[in-house]
Amino acid sequence: MAAAWLALAALAPPAVVWLAVIVNAVAWAGPAALLRALGDPSALSAAALSAVTAAVSAALSVAAAAPAAYALSRSAFPGRALVSALLTAPLAAPPVAVGFLLLLFFASNPLGRAIDSTLGVVFSPGGIVAAQTAITFPIALRLLWEVFDAVDRGYEDVARSLGCGTLCRVTRVVLPMAWRGLAASYAVCFARAMGEFGATIVLAGAIPGRTETLPAAIYMAFEGGEPELAVALSLLSLAVAVAVLALHASLGGPRWAR
Repeated sequence: MAAAWLALAALAPPAVVWLAVIVNAVAWAGPAALLRALGDPSALSAAALSAVTAAVSAALSVAAAAPAAYALSRSAFPGRALVSALLTAPLAAPPVAVGFLLLLFFASNPLGRAIDSTLGVVFSPGGIVAAQTAITFPIALRLLWEVFDAVDRGYEDVARSLGCGTLCRVTRVVLPMAWRGLAASYAVCFARAMGEFGATIVLAGAIPGRTETLPAAIYMAFEGGEPELAVALSLLSLAVAVAVLALHASLGGPRWAR
């Protein structure tokens, strides 16, 4: 009983603060104004664009991070800490800096220009996906590293003793045991991509109807003197984040292999 009260005492202050912030926003704008704002075609377009690009970038991040995370989990080699730090550097770097470096690469590097001319990256929806992927890849890498660390290596040893190669062990042993962690990692990457702003606005811009994502729409509404729209979109983005992170928790949170 004492532990329950201690937990309640720890959780209540931040929960009350967040609820107060949300209730204040709704009361300030008014429910009717918020509903009207959410029906705005430009708002719906920005939300849909964010959802589609976040879905794609989260899938790319998980797909790219999975083999790298497995290698870091199962291998010990000189410089592993440096490699890990390099791959996860965008976690600590300002997103604007990441976006600027990507813009420089696609605008000045021959390979980058070739990719841009073929796929369309700079100031295009492809740039949104590229920026979101650059930001969410390190998250997927860290999460999946923990996922693969939690998979008992004894099962892989048994499979190896039965003649199962590396690809066989990964596809038939590791991935089936880690699917909840993979799904949860995707959910977290999707939520982070939905909220990505700094790198995206530098690389893709905020062209209405083309590259204006949900975070960019919030900023443009605030700057354009439409506070009700900014509040409505902010609450929408928060609701999406809560829903996705609740899904993450339902998939087991960090207890991937339990």
